Amino acid sequence: MTSGWMLFEISINLYQSIICVYFLKKCVPVENTVKIADCLCVAACTAFLTLYLFFDIAVTDSINAIIFFVYLRCVSDKRWYVLALWVMVKEVIVVATVGLMMAACQALTSATHEMLMEAGALRVIFVISTNLVLFLVFFVFSRIMRKVDYPLAVPALIYFLGTNIAVFFSIEMLFSMQVSALWNTDWHIFAAYGAMISCSILSVLLYHTMTDVVQRENQSQIALKHAQMTRQHQQTLTDIYQDTIARQHDLKHQLQAIEQLVAQGNSEAAKKYLAEYKNKIEGSEVYVTGSVAVDALLTAKLLACKQSHIEFFFEQYPLSDLPINEVDFCTIVGNLLDNAIEGIRRISDPSQPRQIHLKFCRMWDTFIIRCENSMAKETIRRYSTKFITSKQHDAAVHGFGIRSIEMIAKNADGFCTFETPGDTFVATITLPYPLREGDAQCINLQK
Repeated sequence: MTSGWMLFEISINLYQSIICVYFLKKCVPVENTVKIADCLCVAACTAFLTLYLFFDIAVTDSINAIIFFVYLRCVSDKRWYVLALWVMVKEVIVVATVGLMMAACQALTSATHEMLMEAGALRVIFVISTNLVLFLVFFVFSRIMRKVDYPLAVPALIYFLGTNIAVFFSIEMLFSMQVSALWNTDWHIFAAYGAMISCSILSVLLYHTMTDVVQRENQSQIALKHAQMTRQHQQTLTDIYQDTIARQHDLKHQLQAIEQLVAQGNSEAAKKYLAEYKNKIEGSEVYVTGSVAVDALLTAKLLACKQSHIEFFFEQYPLSDLPINEVDFCTIVGNLLDNAIEGIRRISDPSQPRQIHLKFCRMWDTFIIRCENSMAKETIRRYSTKFITSKQHDAAVHGFGIRSIEMIAKNADGFCTFETPGDTFVATITLPYPLREGDAQCINLQK
């Protein structure tokens, strides 16, 4: 083998590795976009395929699926069977495309497998046309299929994975028979390849259809929870309004009583009465942020904290102007506090602090919501960077809190971070909050 021909074969291997990585990144949600991981995967796959130029390796080159699986495990936080599914789909497409193109070349040129493997013009045509068709198939497939963020249940995913594994081994057997000249190149081989790749494509289409249904159900659950929280906030507002009316009515009677004591010259009794009433007023905490809905929400959650013997600390911040609409803002804060209260209720150690710290702040052109709460480490369930609900009661309805927060933040071009330093759960939501001209001038004056 000449050095020029060897360079051609290595270039083809490199090209095929690149388009395989391109396909997988188009179909699998990738969390860690690290270029070095892409380069290492391409280099490893290219090196593995190049070994076949120098050694007579007995195993099929489809074994490089292991390389792509390891690559996806490094760059994606999806479960292994989701990643394995897409690796198998990729292998089915590659083997079926190569087999169909070989059958087409043999039918058009009457060439044998050995002739297509020998260095020469016929192999150049076969290799280039096959890889061009493979790229087109990958491109069309990746345009039709989109990344799925709502995986199905494990049994369904295992079924789809098993289907594609079965199709893959069937195509490998068909390809081996084709290479060994055990099956003449006629319309039967095209029909066999077409039937098997159709099974794989139909399974992927069914997978996407089912995930669409799951996604719509999840969105409906989020919308339902959103509506429930809105109704709860409205009820809290009504309660606060009625309480304000009652306090106003009560204040009138208290003033009349104090006025009567002063008129009778009983100043000591008036002072004592006034002090008692003052202590009663100070015992009921009132939040005044500038947003009536947020005030009502904080008041309701404070009551829930008191009922669960949880200390609630809130740093007052003016909210006359919110970074997002009021309903979405209350949804974020409500979910954060609900999760915090639920997490503290699962603490079994009586010596551990039971505290929630909520803070709003603005940093230049961003608005930050930060919620910290005590937690029991053993109750935290997570997969990679994702947290999974650990609520046992009515678990089918739970688990949408963090997802709802992430969805609202994403729609507002913001982002969320969730951390667990020590025995504390920290949620930070960062939202864009463009500065107005007056705000910018005030900040410049403060500097």
